[in-house]
Amino acid sequence: MANFNINAYRRKGTKIITQFFLKTKPLKVSEKPIINKILISRPNHRLGNQLLITPLIQEIKHQFPDAKIYLFTKGTLSLEIFKHDPSIVKHFNLPKKHFKDFYQYLRVWTELIFTKFDLCVNCDSSSSSGRIATMLPYSKYKLNHVFNYDVWDFNKELLQHIAIKPIIDFRIYFNLNLAAEIPKLTIQLTPNEMETGELIVTNLKQNKDLKTICIFTNATKNKCYDENWWASFITALDPLKNEYEIIELLPIENISKVNFKYPTIYSTNIREMASIIENVDCFISGDCGVMHLASTTNTTTVGLFKFKNISKYKPYGNDNFAINTSEMSLADIGKKINNLLN
Repeated sequence: MANFNINAYRRKGTKIITQFFLKTKPLKVSEKPIINKILISRPNHRLGNQLLITPLIQEIKHQFPDAKIYLFTKGTLSLEIFKHDPSIVKHFNLPKKHFKDFYQYLRVWTELIFTKFDLCVNCDSSSSSGRIATMLPYSKYKLNHVFNYDVWDFNKELLQHIAIKPIIDFRIYFNLNLAAEIPKLTIQLTPNEMETGELIVTNLKQNKDLKTICIFTNATKNKCYDENWWASFITALDPLKNEYEIIELLPIENISKVNFKYPTIYSTNIREMASIIENVDCFISGDCGVMHLASTTNTTTVGLFKFKNISKYKPYGNDNFAINTSEMSLADIGKKINNLLN
């Protein structure tokens, strides 16, 4: 008997119902509407998924600088990510485990549903909770990313990236310039936070005359590379050893795929981690939340991908780039990184 996946049926049913009520069409207005309260929905607890909405928030703030933004997320990471953003006035934080704290789960949904907004935006059209959160509250304008993109003249490849697509949809909806620069990810580090990261990196380095490559060797489940792969990868970086010192940022599990061979930094504070990455010259990581955290900084970020999801999750902005490691030899990967850094 085939396995019955209740979540798959729930998502499919929710999509059908909400798509009927949330058929989004561009506004037919010559002037920008007055919008003061905006709900942005991304009910996912993962670090990367929450960081990936920061470009959209910047776009919204640019178009509606006086608007108050309400975030609908899961877990408490958003409180740290947007700690220094005065435009975020309220967080609707669902508990990570619904049934473990069901009262909190219901309380957040109830408060959300009975709050009035001027604009509700769903960041991910595949999210059933995001669609519901966009549909149920009262709001004059609702954006859920259902467009016929063929009638618009822009680079359609942009739609593939999970952080950029909501921005394109937002611009189409409000008849804005589709060719304008795309905001990059940000966590809005303060000068004090950046100084803290500089001090940590400076005290850790063994050779102050060399530039710094920081590696992060952990990732979620099958996106993680094993010890043998990392050993071969480090060997491929040998041509850089006279110019760069390698340090390692450790994951929350305090493990190392290179057996703690290099100076290590351990932190569970995402803002401190970002400040550390800000103060190195290159950050190399597999496809994970910390890779997206690195993308919020001004440091060149190299994303290592096992699977063909680069167009959706690649780190963009600055000199960031992604490598599909299943399509290149380790020697060629090393050469590519070497060419970039030189």
